[in-house]
Amino acid sequence: MRITDSVRCLKGVGDKVESNLNKLGIFTVEDLLEYYPRAYQTYDAPVDVSEITPGKRLAVRGFLHRSLARIPGGRVEKTAGTLIDGDARLQLLWYRMPYLRKQVISGKTYIFYGVVKNKNGQWTMEQPEIYEPEAYEKVRSTIQPIYSLTEGVHQKLIGKLVRQVLEEKTLFEDYLPEELRMEFHLAEYNFALQNIHYPKDQESLTLARRRLGFDEFFLFALAIRRMKASRDRSENIHPASDLTWAEQFTGCLDYRLTNAQLRAWKEISADFSGPHVMNRLLQGDVGSGKTVIAQLALLTAVQAGYQGCLMAPTEVLARQHYE
Repeated sequence: MRITDSVRCLKGVGDKVESNLNKLGIFTVEDLLEYYPRAYQTYDAPVDVSEITPGKRLAVRGFLHRSLARIPGGRVEKTAGTLIDGDARLQLLWYRMPYLRKQVISGKTYIFYGVVKNKNGQWTMEQPEIYEPEAYEKVRSTIQPIYSLTEGVHQKLIGKLVRQVLEEKTLFEDYLPEELRMEFHLAEYNFALQNIHYPKDQESLTLARRRLGFDEFFLFALAIRRMKASRDRSENIHPASDLTWAEQFTGCLDYRLTNAQLRAWKEISADFSGPHVMNRLLQGDVGSGKTVIAQLALLTAVQAGYQGCLMAPTEVLARQHYE
């Protein structure tokens, strides 16, 4: 398996599933790996129906005295069942899942995981996850991912596909040298991928987030650097070397430019007549004189026969410039 392969190469992905994954921007194996969870959930010890706390996501242990039944009426097909513990009752409700009536057997103990709400005066858990006790014990010690979904794509599907890819173990050759990772306390890239989807523990999740966050900023900065290098090699076909207007303007001011202002203007004016295209950001505190340098640049450009534009982010500042 290669990371550039289509998700179609994965077991369980046919035409329909591939089309639904494409809606999420997942086209290749690499896209799937980089489709990080939006949140995580942990699984606490299951409680009995009599111990339920409404409004919380929890696991409820119980068995159905009767088989799940179809609730007639309405445009959406509903499947329901009831857990009973003494005087306490919990209604279980699923939408568009009629097959559960054959899968969930009455008289057998299950763990139902979801949020309990008060619906029409009755405690109700809608769309709960269903586990057999042994299976639930396996997830209790884990941190499970929650992905953003679309119609036709559910959590178990994405999780299953991601696990299938992660079983390949080392998928990428880490571009960061080990000594650099050690210096900045960064996890190895394949470790980060494994633990952003299925964290071993909270510490591993923190390490994975730190590494992938570093990569995002580093690659962005690298792209900006490459763009700047490309511009620096671009020929300046609009030189502006005559500084007469700029010198006349500074001579009319009732103050002298500071050494920092003069230094900034010297660099900018040199770029105007230099061999390569200029792209600059002039940074300074409020009142440090950035605007007067911008004015000198505008005058030099216009004197050379070109156009310039001064934009202000607020109406107050625009009026001040005008005055």
